[in-house]
Amino acid sequence: MDPFTLAYRAIWSALLAHSGFTALVKPGNQVDVSADAFQRLKDDVQSADTPQVLVLQSAFSIDPFGDNSLAVSFTQGYEILATFDTLQLVSLNALKWETLRALVKAGPSLGQSFVRGWDISHALDDPFGRLPYGRKLKNWVSVLTVHVRMDMAKSQVTAP
Repeated sequence: MDPFTLAYRAIWSALLAHSGFTALVKPGNQVDVSADAFQRLKDDVQSADTPQVLVLQSAFSIDPFGDNSLAVSFTQGYEILATFDTLQLVSLNALKWETLRALVKAGPSLGQSFVRGWDISHALDDPFGRLPYGRKLKNWVSVLTVHVRMDMAKSQVTAP
């Protein structure tokens, strides 16, 4: 399997292994788009359907020659989005806190040998819809973005 999907699934594994996160986000409200039969976004959201959490890939960058001639280094962003029945700062911040705790517990490699580390960057909250998605994700706000840094041996990348 490709490293991008493995890193995506490692983020979900970290979130689901943390009881603080699962106490806030029920199983039917966890939208994992890497699963064979992932939970679809709900059209008519009721209070029991929130928060819904969705993880999408975002920015990608690559240093094809890495820190040395034997490795390829790249970074993939994963944006964690949520929707609530009401846009309330306290609920958003509770989810942000539990997400951060889950990721820190998972450690710097997220349990993957090719992950060199990760960091968290800005989250762009927009209650009128996510601009990168043509405002089709109305009432979704960004919790945070995780940038996962990965290294792969050049022999793995160039293998047939």
